Amino acid sequence: METGFGSLRAAFDKLRQEFKHKIEEMKRKVTSLNEFYTELGGHAQGEVEGKHEGNEGWSGKSQHERSTAEKEIGTAIEENIKRE
Repeated sequence: METGFGSLRAAFDKLRQEFKHKIEEMKRKVTSLNEFYTELGGHAQGEVEGKHEGNEGWSGKSQHERSTAEKEIGTAIEENIKRE
């Protein structure tokens, strides 16, 4: 009986370490995606400021493009999680 519990404990420890490793990888990927998104947003912000000075600022089309980009990033995150 003790042997069975010992092997279960060892299996759970191994599984816990694997989950910990996978979670750390996903955190790094999410951080990387957030940095990319922030950088992308900075470029978009410059364009928006230029448009704002011209006339519109965030038009409906720009909002739609931003929403589409956010959905694409969310999809990419989900795909990365599925691959793991």
